Amino acid sequence: MKKRRTLAVGLIGYGFMGKAHSNAWRQAPRFFDLPVELRMRTLCGRDARAVKEAAHPYVAQWWPAGHLLGYEHSFIHAVVDFVRAVVSGKKVGPDFGDGLANQRVLAAIEESARAKRWVKL
Repeated sequence: MKKRRTLAVGLIGYGFMGKAHSNAWRQAPRFFDLPVELRMRTLCGRDARAVKEAAHPYVAQWWPAGHLLGYEHSFIHAVVDFVRAVVSGKKVGPDFGDGLANQRVLAAIEESARAKRWVKL
């Protein structure tokens, strides 16, 4: 099977029209047999913080900026990251070592609160 070429897409703006155009680019392959694979490559705008927020890899899956995500949504992202890592052969994280390090920090926090002093890790 012949590999399709990729067309890198750049958007200017992240407000209402930027979201509308971004959505159109993402949805086009669902409705049209395009001769290239579309990949969102660049996003620019006036506010660096807003551009960074709009460019987050999960933002397109949820609601507009300012709307809260619930506790349950963090698990969806963890599953997606896990599956992508396994499929691509990359190291899956967090792993047991990360969990152990986290538990050591939590134990130190409890000890520090109990003893009312700093606790060295």
